[in-house]
Amino acid sequence: MRVRYEGGILVQEALKEVILDPARKTPGSIVSHGHMDHLTSGGIMTPQTVAVLKVRRGGTGQSLPYGKEIELNGFRVVLKDAGHVFGSAMVRVDDLLYTGDFNPEGGATCGRAQPEFVRDLIVDATYGRPGYNFPPKHDVESDLLNWLEMELANGPVALGGYEFGKSQELIALVNRLGVEVAVSDKIADLYGPYGVKLQYRRLSELEESERNDPRAYVLPPGWLRPPLDDSVSWLGSIGLKTAYVSGWCAFFDYTGRYGLDAQFPLSDHGDFEDVMTFIEACRPRKVYTEGNSVVVKLSDGEDLVPSLEAAAQKHRIESGSVVWGIGMLQDFEIGFFGPNGYEKTPFAERHELLALHGSIAMRADPKLHLHVTLGRRDHSAIGGHLFRAKTAVVNEIQLARFDTIHFNRRLNEKTGLRELVFD
Repeated sequence: MRVRYEGGILVQEALKEVILDPARKTPGSIVSHGHMDHLTSGGIMTPQTVAVLKVRRGGTGQSLPYGKEIELNGFRVVLKDAGHVFGSAMVRVDDLLYTGDFNPEGGATCGRAQPEFVRDLIVDATYGRPGYNFPPKHDVESDLLNWLEMELANGPVALGGYEFGKSQELIALVNRLGVEVAVSDKIADLYGPYGVKLQYRRLSELEESERNDPRAYVLPPGWLRPPLDDSVSWLGSIGLKTAYVSGWCAFFDYTGRYGLDAQFPLSDHGDFEDVMTFIEACRPRKVYTEGNSVVVKLSDGEDLVPSLEAAAQKHRIESGSVVWGIGMLQDFEIGFFGPNGYEKTPFAERHELLALHGSIAMRADPKLHLHVTLGRRDHSAIGGHLFRAKTAVVNEIQLARFDTIHFNRRLNEKTGLRELVFD
């Protein structure tokens, strides 16, 4: 059996083949779950994910319940609960198991991933680095609920979490307290028909006189701080205490960076120890890791910015970062942001690419925000915002994908820049 990435995870054996989590609509493919970096139309998926697809992207899919085996292109295929989000599935293809995003601990709105003996294992490695371990889940939940009870004594509180999956887990968690929850979207409506009962109200149902009442607002992360869309601009004026909830909170400080009041490391992924324990329990002969990084190599004369956009699209990096870049650049233009906007300077000659960093927001304009440091022949350095460039000789660049943080850009009228926001 051969496994490689080709617009999705392609599994082949002799004349048989199937594609898992394709990057674009692919009839006969298999879709693991409803997060936007995995969700495409036309494939086989759980009934829950079909429902999510209709709300989030539109389109159609072929429903396949957990545990029902089918024949697909010569393979025996069955979906198993992945414990990641509502409707998420691991995919067994003959004697190969693809975990997709998975969580052996599961959650309040989904089951949990259970290992099984296989010959080949493709495992999610979002947190597949030694040291990427979370504190005990029940401790984090207790800390969050204690903080929530304390802050609700003084007024409403906002919890920020990814709009599908994390937000519904937060609704279920807050429901334990018997505290009213208000949400921004329709996704939670999908859960009830599948036996997952969540209690909440919509923002649009609240009277103006109710907005300051003690309750938990469960919101997309981008709504935790201004600028806000006009339809919900009132959220910025009611004195909300704010907290961000993500597994990455175990490793990064979002309170200081984004002016939030608290953060809690609650994840819908397995951590490093979970991944290693799951692999050991499956006893595979071969393990493939599905990580969140890709290295791009560009050759002399290639346009850097369009090439990176194409690589991000190919590898389904909707939100992420340019981690590092080295090599040489030529025919480039950099800028300094002055009081009257960018002061641009073009350069034709070759410079050593000493550092390249930036953010990736493929649903936004601009898609890439890049800064560079470049070395001259005399070993002096220049740098700034990168507008355009061509590769000289070669470039080697690492891109990273963020699965639980989703970027967009919004115009800040004070700066005149389309600044990064959580969406």
